[in-house]
Amino acid sequence: MTRDRAVDPEYRPPSVGSQPVEAFESMVALAPEDEDFVVSEAIKFPVVRETTSGVQTHGFEVDLVAARRDKLVLGSVKSAFGSRGVVADHVIGETTDVRARKLYALLNDENVRGAVEKGAASRFGYERAQVYLRFYVGRFAGPTLGKDEKRVRQWCAQQAFGGGRSRCTASATSWSASCGLRRASSTATMPCWLP
Repeated sequence: MTRDRAVDPEYRPPSVGSQPVEAFESMVALAPEDEDFVVSEAIKFPVVRETTSGVQTHGFEVDLVAARRDKLVLGSVKSAFGSRGVVADHVIGETTDVRARKLYALLNDENVRGAVEKGAASRFGYERAQVYLRFYVGRFAGPTLGKDEKRVRQWCAQQAFGGGRSRCTASATSWSASCGLRRASSTATMPCWLP
């Protein structure tokens, strides 16, 4: 029998630390451990932004943080199971739907990306050049034709993370697709996905 709040008001979903964790996030979090990372739950980073109400500080959540001596990986995880899927226009920021665009601000807003990168490096004691961003997708919209997945991958390949020092590449696994930002100065071919 499946337990949920509708059937059992005392039921609490599985969690890491003190926060509930979505199943897909839990699965994605296992992969960095294979690369000898220590993985943490979601963390919010404060970002100062100009809004219609003036200057405000907003917390932007990174779904997982994976740390190793030489590298810090920030992961944005979108399962989109049970829905239309991840829509390219929303990720890229080419939509009139402000709410949808804001769901992916960590990816499509350069100011947010830069502030989160700087904040993560400072908070955890890494150089900015050691901070990477990976985007994990469980389901893209329109999987039959693959147009959204292709557009997201192409767009990711052109993105910088932190002052233009990195670029995005994409690969797929059998259970998810991910776009990972990696150092542009790297001469080795480093896959962006976690095996």
